[in-house]
Amino acid sequence: MANIIGTTSNDTLFANSNDILTGGGGNNTYNFSYDSKYSITDFGGVGKGVNPSAAVIAEVDTLNFDGYGFTARNLVLTQNGSNLEITFDAEDSPKIILQNFALENLDNLSLSTGATVNLHNILFDGQTTITDSFDVFNANSTQSTIFNLNTVTFLNDLNNNVNGFDNSDDVINGQGGDDLIDGKSGNDLLRGGAGNNTLIGGVGNDVLNVEYSTGNNILNGGSGDDYLDAGATSGNNLLFGGDGNDTLSTSYVSQNSYNSTASSGNNTLNGGAGDDYLDAESPQGNNLLSGGDGNDTLSTSGVFTYRAAPNFVSSGNNTLNGGAGNDYLMAEGSSGNNLLSGGDGNDYLDISSIPTYYDGILLSSGNNTLNGGAGDDTLRAEDSTGNNFLFGDDGNDSFYLNLENQTVDGGKGDDLLSVDYSYYSAATGGITTTFNPITNTGSITVGTYRVNYKDIERLNISGTGYNDNIVGNSGNDTLSTGNGGSDTIDGGEGDDVLSVNYNGSAAIVTTYNATTNTGSIRSGTNQVNYKNIERLNILGTDYNDLIVGNSGNDTLSTGNSGNDTIDGGEGGDVLLVNYNGSAAIATTYNATTNTGSIRSGTNQVNYKNIERLNILGTDYNDLIVGNSGNDTLSGGVGNDTLTGGAGNDEFVYNNDIYYNKNTDTITDFGGVGKGSNPSATVIASVDTLQFTSDGFTAQNLQLTQNGNNLEITFENLANSKVILQNFKLENLDNLPATSSRPAIGNILFSGQTSVTDSFDVFDANSTQTNLFNKNTVTFLNDLDNNITGFDNSNDVINGQGGNDIIDGLSGDDIIRGGAGNDTLIGGAGNDTLIGGAGNNILDGDADDDILNISGSIGNNTLLGGADDDRLSANASTGDNLLSGGDGNDSLDISGSYINRPSYSSDSRTTGNNTLLGGAGNDTLSGSGSTGDNLLSGGDGNDSLNISGYYYSSFNYSEDSRSTGNNTLLGGAGNDTLSGSGSTGNNLLSGGDGNDYLDISGSDPTLSIVNNTLNGGAGDDTLDATNAKGNNLLSGGDGNDSFNLGITSSGDVPSDLATQTVNGGNGNDLLSMYYFNATTGITSTFNATTNTGSVTADTYLVNYNNVERLNIIGTDYNDLIVGSNGNDTLTGGKGNDSLIGGNGTDTFVFYNYNEGVDDLYDFNATNDLIQISAVYFAGGLSSGSLSANQFTIGTSATTTNQRFIYNSATGGLFFDLDGSASGFTQVKFAQLSAGLSLTENNFVVV
Repeated sequence: MANIIGTTSNDTLFANSNDILTGGGGNNTYNFSYDSKYSITDFGGVGKGVNPSAAVIAEVDTLNFDGYGFTARNLVLTQNGSNLEITFDAEDSPKIILQNFALENLDNLSLSTGATVNLHNILFDGQTTITDSFDVFNANSTQSTIFNLNTVTFLNDLNNNVNGFDNSDDVINGQGGDDLIDGKSGNDLLRGGAGNNTLIGGVGNDVLNVEYSTGNNILNGGSGDDYLDAGATSGNNLLFGGDGNDTLSTSYVSQNSYNSTASSGNNTLNGGAGDDYLDAESPQGNNLLSGGDGNDTLSTSGVFTYRAAPNFVSSGNNTLNGGAGNDYLMAEGSSGNNLLSGGDGNDYLDISSIPTYYDGILLSSGNNTLNGGAGDDTLRAEDSTGNNFLFGDDGNDSFYLNLENQTVDGGKGDDLLSVDYSYYSAATGGITTTFNPITNTGSITVGTYRVNYKDIERLNISGTGYNDNIVGNSGNDTLSTGNGGSDTIDGGEGDDVLSVNYNGSAAIVTTYNATTNTGSIRSGTNQVNYKNIERLNILGTDYNDLIVGNSGNDTLSTGNSGNDTIDGGEGGDVLLVNYNGSAAIATTYNATTNTGSIRSGTNQVNYKNIERLNILGTDYNDLIVGNSGNDTLSGGVGNDTLTGGAGNDEFVYNNDIYYNKNTDTITDFGGVGKGSNPSATVIASVDTLQFTSDGFTAQNLQLTQNGNNLEITFENLANSKVILQNFKLENLDNLPATSSRPAIGNILFSGQTSVTDSFDVFDANSTQTNLFNKNTVTFLNDLDNNITGFDNSNDVINGQGGNDIIDGLSGDDIIRGGAGNDTLIGGAGNDTLIGGAGNNILDGDADDDILNISGSIGNNTLLGGADDDRLSANASTGDNLLSGGDGNDSLDISGSYINRPSYSSDSRTTGNNTLLGGAGNDTLSGSGSTGDNLLSGGDGNDSLNISGYYYSSFNYSEDSRSTGNNTLLGGAGNDTLSGSGSTGNNLLSGGDGNDYLDISGSDPTLSIVNNTLNGGAGDDTLDATNAKGNNLLSGGDGNDSFNLGITSSGDVPSDLATQTVNGGNGNDLLSMYYFNATTGITSTFNATTNTGSVTADTYLVNYNNVERLNIIGTDYNDLIVGSNGNDTLTGGKGNDSLIGGNGTDTFVFYNYNEGVDDLYDFNATNDLIQISAVYFAGGLSSGSLSANQFTIGTSATTTNQRFIYNSATGGLFFDLDGSASGFTQVKFAQLSAGLSLTENNFVVV
């Protein structure tokens, strides 16, 4: 902490946290940013009214806030006794305390809003000029409306009754009184301040805020999507959302990761109509939350914040009413006795516990009542230690719970009770159950925990590690065991499932008696004895399992390791096999005996009586054969071969992001076939491809007939392919459901679980001219098609092998030409046109289109049309025409060559291409092209780029340099033309406008051939820094700038050739830099012809018609001659000879110890000496040299003097400490003797 005191002048003060600032007199500016606390003892306010006196104006100070969110809207002003505290409702807000300052004296005044002067106390983030952005009520004001529309207003400490304006976005901030604030219509922000406040949002999307309030507040959002915030309050608040999708909060508020404040009052939150979010998390009071109509979310859950400090348990007795709609009600981590009522709709009610940072549990410990109401509801009470009552009421409800004493009443409907004691570590004994089929009541008990239930149609019970005795009820139950112990399972009536998963150290052995429908499953000393079980679900071990199913439809899983024997028994049984071994899968199947084997390395499964297989392949090249049923086969990673066999098989393909997924081949894929009414025989053999990864969509689908095989790929998903052997494209289809059959299809795309009619396929001989359906994907045949899409339809049309004409008409269409010479027309809409092999015409027409022929070998024409288009011919080999048309277009023929040990890639464009930008601000790119290209920007501010880069290191190289002889024409407008790093002889012509032409480079990417740069009319910049060829630079009309020289450490002086510069008409500047030369500069200038030359090493610059020079010398002894204009000459190191010539010249010195430069024609009337404040030091500061820092004589006579001019000899000296004895003056320049030199000849930077 420091005390910072200003002067009586206009000071600018900067401070650190906790500093105390005193401005003194004058108009002072205080600069603040981010999270700190400051105090100002004498801040000068604007005062009351709009006509401050001259005395007030002379003392007004300004707070300047620099930081995101530090705006007038977020400004918070709080009168705390005699001090005014200033903060922001924003992250990392500073806190400014104005000592002995009243709120009514803070203001911003503007002539535009009626004040007599522009005057302000606050500049907000990003502001540089005064805005009347906030108003302040006088302390005794009783007015009933705010001052201005769409502005920020601060009230006083009285009990205000204030209205905003209609159709105005008002920000109104209460202070210490009991305020009634009505925002009226508009998107308002109302803050209550201290006191018991009533805030009314009115029409619009409003924010009503009484955070940290200790009063009893009423917040009424009105119509619109409102945000009502009463977080961290201690009073009893009423929050009404009204119509709209509102957020109502009385939740805790976090100051930081370790400090939060909860609300402690008894609050009422009423969402009203709309989909509302009512947030009363971690309450300490008794709250009432009512969602009203709509799909609402209501929460009074406890909260885990961070690192267990703090964690809030919801301690109040809360009531949550969902109302009509599908509502979400949560009271997790609560210790109170809560009532949750879902109301009508499919509701979710949850009083479970929540996890904490270190894997602990924040338990729900109260006695809660949950009423689902009408609808299919979900009620959860997991890890709840209270005695809870759960009522499903009407509908098909689901209950999930464990622990303590729970009472469940399913009510009407098909209800499910799920009880999981499998992870209950405190259990010391097994489960016992009871069931009375007459009363449809039962109980589930383990230790001291008990669930009593009635009117439950289905049970889902997970056993313990002890001896469980589990009896199902009359419905379709799922009973799980296998954790350990000797269990007895009775499924009871219904279609019951027994799931067994032994993770022990012994193989599984099973028995089954079909006559008594009893059996056993044993692993070591653990055993399950069961009866009345219709279906088994058994997961095998890592040992040699012998598993026999029962008479139902069993699911038997194996494949971990070992040699297993599986007998499905009767029923429609499924065998799941997942080998994660180090060898590919090979399978056998005998349809006559319905037996088979599945082998991976030394592990094998022998099976019989299995109706369906579900096999997941390995990371190797698997050979998988299904059986006669409906199998599910997934090859996994690798090039797999899959044979489904008879039945409706599903082949699963997943593009693994961690591996290069390669090609799966399916030998017997069953297609839907042609037409829309397949026969029963066809339907019985239709197979499905399920694509499961992102990007596998119908829009990205690519189908290619390659001889007898159909290849399936997806755009932008490399290395992903499925080959259907001996399969024709016309036989692939998805068909919608009809009155006589369900939907059937060959492809399920990413995220789909059922077939949709998402694509159509033309028959091989079809000659139709229209698509089948709007907004769908269509694949043509190999004929020469002439196809028209639909208007106002987003069509995806895929050509094949013919010469197609495809017109998408209006809509956002995707059109792919395929092989052949195609004409693709997008029509109105944002279209994507993709050409294939052949000579194609792509016409985007109106709107923002994408035209792409990347990788094409043909000669293509791409026409963007009106609006902002993207045209791409990357890695193409033909001679292409790309015409952007009107709009801001992007035309791209760039590419690159990469050579690595693991692979190489050559995507360079090799043809001679023409790129025409047309009207608009266009971007034309030809980096990495090898042909002779024409890039013409046309009207607008265009960017034309044939630059590239080259990199080589050890066994890796990358090259995107343009190697052809290119022509770049900027056209009208302020254009940027770049040929940096190109190796061809290029012509860059800027045309009209202020253009930037660039062939500069840096090692190892350098322009090494002969380029011509024409700036044209306008103020142009031509940059050939480090260019190695013999380049011609012509500025044309206008005030042009030329940049030349040696700056790259990789330049070899002998590689550098001759640069010729013609400034043309105008006041032109030539800048030359010679940082890496090995010899000094020699230069010439002919004032009569206005021509000159500059040479260093073999690098020669010849120039004419240049009015100004800026030359930076070498580390050697340079001879630098200026021109007729105002030149800037820097000798650098060495003893240099500098001749400024005519004009006002500036001679630059970086340091005093770089040698002694001769300034032969220095004119004290016009010329300047520029000094570096940093490197000369000695207390110099930027700007003009002070009079007391310069003297004429032989040495300094005061300690302030730094520069000494000896008029007798012409020597110019520098003394770091003046007349003090700590430093000996150094001569750094030689001027003529007898000059009238003063401090005004020096400028310090």
